[in-house]
Amino acid sequence: MTAHLFSSSSLLLLLVALGTGGCSAGRAPAPQPLTEPERTAITDTLRQLYREASQTFDSELDCEVIVHRLSSVLASFVAQGRIIEAGSPEEGVRMCRMIKRDRLSAREDIQEQNVELLGRDAAVVVTRGVYTVRFRDGRTSVRAQVVTTVWSRSPDGWRNVHLHESWQNPRVTATRPDTAGK
Repeated sequence: MTAHLFSSSSLLLLLVALGTGGCSAGRAPAPQPLTEPERTAITDTLRQLYREASQTFDSELDCEVIVHRLSSVLASFVAQGRIIEAGSPEEGVRMCRMIKRDRLSAREDIQEQNVELLGRDAAVVVTRGVYTVRFRDGRTSVRAQVVTTVWSRSPDGWRNVHLHESWQNPRVTATRPDTAGK
């Protein structure tokens, strides 16, 4: 079942505020609604872009490479209580290094992903899943996450204009040092 991000009344207010409700002299005609093939193509594209960005961050070791690859699709993100703007690659690299310094690996397992299309050029994607991090000291952190991304399409393609991560408390397990033979 797809969870909707807006109540019907708030969506109606949003549409009216954006000028798609009611009549007004001098307004351009309302755009045609998306066809089902258009909806499917946009949804598939956004899901693929999300997966590629997530895999880049989790698998790439060099933070400068990560920031360079993601800067074309990610404008800003909120992580660990900090807002990082793509306009500051140095800050992005610094934050990436801080996040990754103690990690051996990380993996996101997507359990549910809902795409709410706001038109041909805007969408909100809510992704729920489990994020597992293995640390250099032997600990493993497993926690549920919800990632909300806002997307905008321009002539250059889709761009994630904002990403926000929400986390539940992690379940952390520690491996015990090998005591065999002692």
